[in-house]
Amino acid sequence: MKVQPTERQHAFAARARQFAAEHVAPRAAAIDEQGAFPRDLIAQAGTLGLMGVTLPEAWGGAGEDDVAYVLALEAVAHASATVAVILSVNNSLVAETLLRHGTDAQRDQWLRRLARGEAIGAFALSEEQAGSDAANQQTTATADGVGYRLRGSKVWVANAEAADVAIVFAATRPDLRARGISAFLLPMDAPGLVRRNRTDSLGVRGLGCMDLRLDDV
Repeated sequence: MKVQPTERQHAFAARARQFAAEHVAPRAAAIDEQGAFPRDLIAQAGTLGLMGVTLPEAWGGAGEDDVAYVLALEAVAHASATVAVILSVNNSLVAETLLRHGTDAQRDQWLRRLARGEAIGAFALSEEQAGSDAANQQTTATADGVGYRLRGSKVWVANAEAADVAIVFAATRPDLRARGISAFLLPMDAPGLVRRNRTDSLGVRGLGCMDLRLDDV
């Protein structure tokens, strides 16, 4: 199947390409060398709709489709893989997930801020002994009569350094393995949540990867 982008898709990609050429590319080497999360670039990307590409305009998004999203992300990645991954985590793993599966209250609290780059989302699935195999994770969520208590650790959480909110996976029914996994929307300032620095990586530095310790959150 051959996809021929429409004028609108081309136009959105062109704006992303201009942003990448003028603002991202000149900073790409320094971001990698210093490993510094480019907060200002991400805020700027938000004003262009690049933090919520496929979200409806009513939720603060750009209202574009998946083809426009892929073309824009490709344009940014050509300048910096790090910035492209930051955008993809916020778009695909957090904002779109929240749009489809969050409650009205959760969407109202977070979606517009995520789409505009006023808040940053992180995605916490991987664990040291399980990788991204959700069925083998050790983080648990136990009902306490009011909500849930999360206990465990997550590793290589992209965007965690700057994130305001994270989608965190935990086992509510460990006996059911993959069928006993739930996702929680967790503000990053929640009491008991501790961010821990990671050792240097081989590439894609500046992604804000950190480990998370959940001490009775």
